[in-house]
Amino acid sequence: MKKYNISFNLRYLCLLLVVTGGMAMPETIDSQASVTTPCSCGSFTTIGVTGDKTYMSGLSSFNSSNCYFIKGDLVIDTATFWTGLRLKMEEGSRILVLADLSISNCFISGCGDMWQGIHSNGQVDIQIYDSTVEGAEFGFKLKTTAGFVALQTHFINNYIGITTASPFETDGQDKVIHRGQIEGCHFYTSGTLPDPYPGQFYYPSWPTSPTGIPYNQGFAAIYLSRTVGLNVGSEKATGTKRNKIHDMRNGVILRDQTVSHIGGTDIKDLEGTRVGNHFGNVRDLNQYAIHMYRVVSDIQKDTIKNAMVGIYGFQSANATIQKNYISIATPGSTYGATLGIRLITPQKANITQNKIYEGMRGIFIEDVSIDFLIQDNDLTTTFYFGGINIRIFIMNAKLDPTQGHIVNNDLVIDDALSSTGIHAINANRLWIEDNDIEFFNDEEHQTRGILGVGMYSSRVTGNVVYRDGEEVLEGNNGIQLENSGFNTVFCNSTDNFWINLN
Repeated sequence: MKKYNISFNLRYLCLLLVVTGGMAMPETIDSQASVTTPCSCGSFTTIGVTGDKTYMSGLSSFNSSNCYFIKGDLVIDTATFWTGLRLKMEEGSRILVLADLSISNCFISGCGDMWQGIHSNGQVDIQIYDSTVEGAEFGFKLKTTAGFVALQTHFINNYIGITTASPFETDGQDKVIHRGQIEGCHFYTSGTLPDPYPGQFYYPSWPTSPTGIPYNQGFAAIYLSRTVGLNVGSEKATGTKRNKIHDMRNGVILRDQTVSHIGGTDIKDLEGTRVGNHFGNVRDLNQYAIHMYRVVSDIQKDTIKNAMVGIYGFQSANATIQKNYISIATPGSTYGATLGIRLITPQKANITQNKIYEGMRGIFIEDVSIDFLIQDNDLTTTFYFGGINIRIFIMNAKLDPTQGHIVNNDLVIDDALSSTGIHAINANRLWIEDNDIEFFNDEEHQTRGILGVGMYSSRVTGNVVYRDGEEVLEGNNGIQLENSGFNTVFCNSTDNFWINLN
């Protein structure tokens, strides 16, 4: 068994085994809360005082026929079950959960004012289903060893829908989420976020620079840091059981020793015209459907549409990226930062059976020293880029004694100024076998099927490389190796290039 270099405290796993009990999980397939928004209520029953704490144990039971206005902190200090409630939250208020809380068919909103959200503290169970959480900084912020289940719930106009840390603070706390489940939930921004509340990091208004990053849109649907036990969806999810994320700046962000799998989630229409720098401030991340920083994750059967970066991982162990559909946004003819899958210094990479459309790069692996597999993927682009369009790009791969396998992928490239099917730079011990690479570029555009620069001790065999068109100009080569040596090249089929084997 492979041993990942990413470390996390083994007491996580022990806690996952011993923490049991809690409230029974609800069974539901309804994806829309039937209770109406509290914002249209004619009158409210006021609970609490601004800037103070009100304890649930000292209140009478809430009546679902009433509308409630919550001021200050509402502290859940006794097991509480809410059904059919409409709660309007005061600006800057929050719900602090110290005991088990179940929320069913409720609508909780700031009604145009930003509130802090529902925060857990301690080993509590929280369940929410068939409900709506609207206008919070953090819809849910989970700490320590909380249990959490979210089913068929809408998260609208929240800075982050579900989080285990704040991107405004250094996170030094380990979190174990037991019975963690997010399924059939809907995360999106409608219009813009409410203005920041007094005391919020961006108060009194959202930033307007750098341009191209719309800070007044939801930052992310889900943000997990130093977290074990909370998975995002399931690869088995279908229909209303799939999570949906759209009109946010980012989809799912995993950071710092998190172990979480992402499956059965649909992400589309991310906001902004700029990709936030992946090495910069985390709060400036933008246009990443899935962003991972030193984590462990499987990513299976997700769909990503109209995002500039599909899946990004830095020093992360991705055991499987499989059967995902990724269609990359094409914002402009010279925009060069769009990527289907990019992994930097991965600790494991099995990329199989994905369909990736468009993007300046299809699959990009950089600074890798472990074995990896890129197999049975379909990569297609028809968009005109002003730079070099590469479907599979391997850079700085020092694999001795392991191997990198690029096997049985189908690549179709059309109308790029300069395009390459498989490009390896400064790499050794690559097995490039049985790939089909087809070009339908105009005659004046330069194409290379397989290009190796500084490639050594590698094997290129069984590949079919084809270029359509009658006019072929100099520089169009089927298989080209430069400054390379000790490679095995045989049984390839190349057709209609200026030079088939260079």
